[in-house]
Amino acid sequence: MYKIIEEGKAQIKVPKEGKISRELPVFYNPVMEFNRTVSVLLFKAYGRKMQIGLPLGGSGVRAVRFLKEVPKSLIKEVWINDIDKEAVKIIKANLKMNKVKAKVFNKDANMFMLESQGFDYVDIEGKLIFQACRYPNKRFMLRRPDISLAKKLFSWEPKVPLDDGIKETLEYFKNTMD
Repeated sequence: MYKIIEEGKAQIKVPKEGKISRELPVFYNPVMEFNRTVSVLLFKAYGRKMQIGLPLGGSGVRAVRFLKEVPKSLIKEVWINDIDKEAVKIIKANLKMNKVKAKVFNKDANMFMLESQGFDYVDIEGKLIFQACRYPNKRFMLRRPDISLAKKLFSWEPKVPLDDGIKETLEYFKNTMD
């Protein structure tokens, strides 16, 4: 059902099936190896210490490669998430096999992002997001809700302050997702 492959400096347990599909027990796309290599190189070139968030962890290959190939001085923490319990087991096994550590979660990707303290680097399906947080004490605001268009078109003003609205929205999602 699984095989061990080498990618960069990582050894990764991945599904034996060669065809990428939703039926795979854990997502791993070998075609994205070049993208992951570029991510590692960009991360090194950027040269700043970052908190890494991977909301769609799959096999955990990207996280393991970061932890093995990027200098420790450039990584605050790595948080990996996947909604699939089998993926979480494989992520943990891959971390252990490579003797690296990260925080691993089993949540919906949206909840993972909403409940986080924010990240300096997020990778979703190979789309890189490098973004410094403008609100150091409110890192969750990386999403930067913007109501300027509603204000302009409809002369709309919010009835709830932004911080309260975000807290209420988070509570709403916590209650409806459980």
